[in-house]
Amino acid sequence: SIRGMDSAHTLILVDGKRIAGEDASSTSNVYELNRINLDNIERIEIIRGPGSSLYGSDALGGVINVITKRSTKQQTTQSFVFGSEESSTSTRFDFGKQGKLAVSADIRFTDVRKKDEALSTNTNMFGDKSYFNISADYELDKNKKLVLDLEYMEKKQKTYYQDAGTSSINQKEWFDNERYGY
Repeated sequence: SIRGMDSAHTLILVDGKRIAGEDASSTSNVYELNRINLDNIERIEIIRGPGSSLYGSDALGGVINVITKRSTKQQTTQSFVFGSEESSTSTRFDFGKQGKLAVSADIRFTDVRKKDEALSTNTNMFGDKSYFNISADYELDKNKKLVLDLEYMEKKQKTYYQDAGTSSINQKEWFDNERYGY
């Protein structure tokens, strides 16, 4: 949230584009920012104050714009994150600029670990998350380019619910979620 406004009034953009959320009926900014590989971020712009005249009522508190990197030279970046709750590995491939075309791709796999049921009071979602992104820029003119961004996300997770009065697990659910973006 920005400037004390509810999080529904802080607009999140990626490269100046609105990102659709999965649960827009209850909140407007439910897009998981961890879908963006950190190696793929060039900078983050934060505009404080009402931006509703440009962006609508979901920008009353401000706007957060995540600017991603564009491929300029050939390189590969590998990242590993290990923590007590999850671990992930990611790879970014920059194919460089070939004439007027520049292409990059990034892949990330995350494993969310199961928590101890005795410590968990609500839900305990765990399992695998996979993210795939491809971006291509074609330079039409010195100040004009055509950009194509493709993304695919897949989650295969489980959760165990506990009965509030006991420590026994009484319900299991499986969540398989796929998302395509372009």
